[in-house]
Amino acid sequence: MSYQLKIDIQSYWHPGTGSGRGSDVDAVTHRDKDGLPLLPGKTLKGILRDAVMRWEQFTQASNQPQPTLAEQLFGAKADADEKWRGSVRVSDAVLADDIRYYLLKDKSLLTGLYRNIHATAIKHETGTAVDQSLRGMEVIVPLTLYATLDEVPNAPHQVANWYKAIEQTLGLIQAVGAHRTRGLGRVVVTLEVKK
Repeated sequence: MSYQLKIDIQSYWHPGTGSGRGSDVDAVTHRDKDGLPLLPGKTLKGILRDAVMRWEQFTQASNQPQPTLAEQLFGAKADADEKWRGSVRVSDAVLADDIRYYLLKDKSLLTGLYRNIHATAIKHETGTAVDQSLRGMEVIVPLTLYATLDEVPNAPHQVANWYKAIEQTLGLIQAVGAHRTRGLGRVVVTLEVKK
């Protein structure tokens, strides 16, 4: 059975690519082949892994034998001596099909999904801008994305009721994307049975 993460983003957010766009902005967002916003599955998997790891620390479940629940669900960390696949596969988070269809009927609507914001460093002594510190970032307006979670068949570490383990940690996810600690990407994440 497949499950669906509903990612209700409630503020501007920035799923960064690491690339800029010339003199316009220093950081652009991830987009799919049609120019629509998406949150990459790899990024989402990392956010879920972090939530499960924090839940394990808070509940002292991290004192259990290895591998940890996070490692069983999402695989061994990249720097681990022994590597294995996790028992859960995470898709890219994308817009609902009906919204995608509506936006793609009139591609001029796509520009309304994106904004450019700018910030600069301020000298505390004078209250003026630091020279050459202006930075631009492309952000996406608040919207709702959906990602599919599937159990990986024949994974080395199967977790019974894996979806319940993930669901109990979702409240620990407060934001997605870059600059999460600076107010971007506020989010409410819920788990549903995929229809």
